[in-house]
Amino acid sequence: MNGWWLASYLALWLLLLGTLLVLLVVLRQLGLLYLQIRGGGTPQLSEGPAVGSLLRFDELDIDAQPVHFPVSSSAFNILLCTTASCRICEDVLRALATVLSQADLGAVVIDAGSPVESRELRNLVDERVALVSSLALQRRIGVTATPYGIVTDGKGVVVSKGTVHHLDDVESLIDRARIPVEPLIA
Repeated sequence: MNGWWLASYLALWLLLLGTLLVLLVVLRQLGLLYLQIRGGGTPQLSEGPAVGSLLRFDELDIDAQPVHFPVSSSAFNILLCTTASCRICEDVLRALATVLSQADLGAVVIDAGSPVESRELRNLVDERVALVSSLALQRRIGVTATPYGIVTDGKGVVVSKGTVHHLDDVESLIDRARIPVEPLIA
């Protein structure tokens, strides 16, 4: 009977570990749902430049062409921070083409991958979008989690930001940008 007790004891431990794994997955999903509800579609995270601050930079894109952000003095500019190995980032880049066709936006994508990996993203990005390969620029802006979107006005003042996982999240960032924000700069 010792063998039966040992087998049942091990089976109970395996069931306990399986239950804990399921619990962790459920808690993660609840956390993501909470962030989406609280953030109005996209979670508002404390990373990145503060809403109301000025965001400007000059860089070279993957084709060694100069990129100035904000791209245009139109109503809004969107900056997407991605990682080449991120599948969700690929979906967001595909969704960006849809957003650009619906609104007058300037857009820049900063990819944290190597220049070779970033070039592979070129076929996912609309030709109107500048693609910069620079982990250092992402860190200088203060973004560590990808995919992350930042919307600025035509002068470069940050008006909304947050993580983006699909088309609805990108549209939510732009919708939030339409709400006036007091700039932090003088």
